[in-house]
Amino acid sequence: MVYSTAIMTAEDFDQYALLPINLHRRLELHHGRLIELVSNSKSSRLGARLLSRVDLHASTKHLGWVTGADGGYIVNGNRYIPGAAFVSNTRQPEPPDVAYNPLLPDLAIEVISPTDDRDELADKVQNYLAAGVVVWVADLDVPSITVHTAGQLPLVLHLGDTLEGGDVLPEFKLPIDKIFAI
Repeated sequence: MVYSTAIMTAEDFDQYALLPINLHRRLELHHGRLIELVSNSKSSRLGARLLSRVDLHASTKHLGWVTGADGGYIVNGNRYIPGAAFVSNTRQPEPPDVAYNPLLPDLAIEVISPTDDRDELADKVQNYLAAGVVVWVADLDVPSITVHTAGQLPLVLHLGDTLEGGDVLPEFKLPIDKIFAI
């Protein structure tokens, strides 16, 4: 992550993020601070694997739609770009044509990259949870996926376990081993 020390309003951030020079940058706003997300190929592949499996399940079951690492959301005034996200058809039948969707995702998937600040990520997860969003955090170092659901203790899944979609993605099941076989 690359941080700015300047504090911006959400309106200033929205104008800045939509400047032609910034359209291909992954910019987030965390409590008034501009953050540019930087990943690597291994984290990106893991995110793509999760995205493709969730998208296949969601589209096959006609549950909703998925965004990748360029789909932004407004979460408690912040602007976040998760590695992937799912929005149910019942909440938003069509994805909007905006940089940062004002409707929260049902599920946000975050893949920890070597450049990520884990404290910043923990704050981001708490903001998602406060807004009622389920969050899956994939950690290549362990390897594991931690499932965060509001009002529940985090569930840490390791190799040999199975990731399930719960109420957000009914019938979704994916062995953790298949996720990390990159």
